Amino acid sequence: MKMNKKILMRIFIPVFFLLLIFSQIHSGNIEYHKIALKIFVPFKPELQNVLYKDDELFVIALPTPDKSKHVPGIGYARVTPFGDKIVFRIGLNEIGFQSIYLNDFKKIKIPGTDNEGNKIYVPSIRTQNWDIDLHLRKLCFSAKIGKNEIEEILLMDLGKGMIKRLTHSLPRKYGGYSHSIEPHISKDGVFVIFRGIDADPNYIGFIKTDGSGFRKLDEGYIPRGGMSVIALSEKSVFYLKGNQIWKVNLNGTERTQIIREKGEIKSIATDGSGEIIAYVVDKYPEDILKIVNLNTNNLLMDLNIKSWEPWHKLMVSEDGRKVVFNGSYKGEKGVYIINLEEKKVIKIDKGLERFSEHYDPDHTYPDLCATGEIVLFNGGPSGIALAFLSDKSTPDIFIKSPNNESTITEFTPVIEIVYRDKCVVSGINKNSLKVFLNGKDISSLFEIEDERASGKLKEEYLREGENILQTVIYDRAGNKSSCKIIFKLKPWVTYKIQGGIAGFSEEVRLYSDGWFKLKRKNRKIKIFRLSKKQLIEIKKKFEKISKLTLKKEYLPEKPIADDVYEILETIKNGKSIKIRASRRVSSVPKELLSFLDIMKKFIFQEKSQ
Repeated sequence: MKMNKKILMRIFIPVFFLLLIFSQIHSGNIEYHKIALKIFVPFKPELQNVLYKDDELFVIALPTPDKSKHVPGIGYARVTPFGDKIVFRIGLNEIGFQSIYLNDFKKIKIPGTDNEGNKIYVPSIRTQNWDIDLHLRKLCFSAKIGKNEIEEILLMDLGKGMIKRLTHSLPRKYGGYSHSIEPHISKDGVFVIFRGIDADPNYIGFIKTDGSGFRKLDEGYIPRGGMSVIALSEKSVFYLKGNQIWKVNLNGTERTQIIREKGEIKSIATDGSGEIIAYVVDKYPEDILKIVNLNTNNLLMDLNIKSWEPWHKLMVSEDGRKVVFNGSYKGEKGVYIINLEEKKVIKIDKGLERFSEHYDPDHTYPDLCATGEIVLFNGGPSGIALAFLSDKSTPDIFIKSPNNESTITEFTPVIEIVYRDKCVVSGINKNSLKVFLNGKDISSLFEIEDERASGKLKEEYLREGENILQTVIYDRAGNKSSCKIIFKLKPWVTYKIQGGIAGFSEEVRLYSDGWFKLKRKNRKIKIFRLSKKQLIEIKKKFEKISKLTLKKEYLPEKPIADDVYEILETIKNGKSIKIRASRRVSSVPKELLSFLDIMKKFIFQEKSQ
């Protein structure tokens, strides 16, 4: 399956620069180690508890925070999209943050009361009763509140350690209260979607993380239990309702039914764009896992899986290329990953019997990074297992400056490039960076750093008009990525003298970084550079005329043969401006004349330049 490039760019570009800032503290000292042809890890494998290794799969036990063999009550875990942080429950009231580099561990304690002073009773380690936003700033979870032990949704600011209660469930008609469970926080950290159960009737709830805007997106036959009843893409919410899948925008508008099956749909998952959707249908004698492209309405794959249970989990990678699930496939329970491009299913919980004699594939709750090449799952009482798969994802590379389809006025601009691997799988090979300008290799001009490169062009490199800039880079696994932009070079100011009996035809092209080209009649073009003082003087004079409302022409009513015309061309607010003036016209503003004088001086000054 060939993924749409626009979809991948829409997923990765918005988060790329934020993640770059978030994890750059690691970038300078990380050493990658080769496990297989396309598997690299950012830690020393010989120091880890390796559970399994072959050419396609490498599985380790995540080291426990205190280096002991057992962490009591370790629970449902998540991995960030970039794959550099693992977040998991520890006991009833702590959240652990483990770096994928295995060199950093932190934990945060959940306070015992909410912002209204009510005591919080966090439920035992139950799957899907908490979620965390992309930037690791907000933790959303469900907990029992007060004497009635009504389950509500709470939000914790991880920076301040403060908890805010988001929901206030209402009494039911026939006694008791409804409960709010299974919160999902949107990728931008603005919305929380949850399920209201034991209600009249059950519903899908929506509320902003500031506590405002509560509403019910849908009511009716909403399942009371199950791991994956709700799925969030970048802009939409997908949820189950009997034998149907419904979709609604994050703002609660345009609710539509997108899939209807004959059997009950038990579980749902989607990629970051909302294009690829996976779901499990209740069939006899085996349930069916279906993966569909909603844009093309094509069935990409379907698998027979035995007895899908409410505690089984289904996930689609952000880029839509992989699907992970736990359950029974071909008569064997386990954690499986589907490679949609290769139509291949791999069992990835290999070697787990060495990890824990109590390992239970039914309760592994897998999660995966944006490319699906890092998967973590619960390995039993001993903690979390971490699986690395072959890195077949191209790295990210973007030309930050200049912008594509832009017009620049610098003769020797600085080119800025940023890059990184899509996930912490093999890491970028920064020394493979190549940069081409109009087909010429200019890589030697660049200072290359771990996640960015910059280089200042020399005066002979750019040509006026259209220029093509191309970059190529590889990651350590040999995956290639490239970027191409087209931009134009124009002078900041062009000054010409034309006409007169002498037949003037002189021209100065001045660029905003102080370079200028001098073209005199019957002479070769010469290139010079102004001093900083000269450039400042010119810019001050230009600023004065830029504030004026100027005519396009200041021409004498009765032209004569000896008339000399001075022409000024520049760019203002992205638009080209051309002014033609004669000094025989008294209405030419003095500010314009002053600017013309300084430009004229460049033409008629001595050759000593």
